[in-house]
Amino acid sequence: MLPTYYVGEAMSRGLLQVVLPGYELDATSIHAVYLSRRHQPLALRRLIGFLAERFGGDVAPWDRAAAAG
Repeated sequence: MLPTYYVGEAMSRGLLQVVLPGYELDATSIHAVYLSRRHQPLALRRLIGFLAERFGGDVAPWDRAAAAG
């Protein structure tokens, strides 16, 4: 039960394989928690925007190559 970003390279090289694929864990979410939108620093707005773009979507960035191939 290790995250794919941790074992993805070993899986792609055939050193590890998925066991019991029907028993996958539920997906988790990432949340940005901050005090208020009022007077929000530009750096914080940009960080939240970057994280939303980078991690948004159905497939995690580190799993996209495996999902495509």
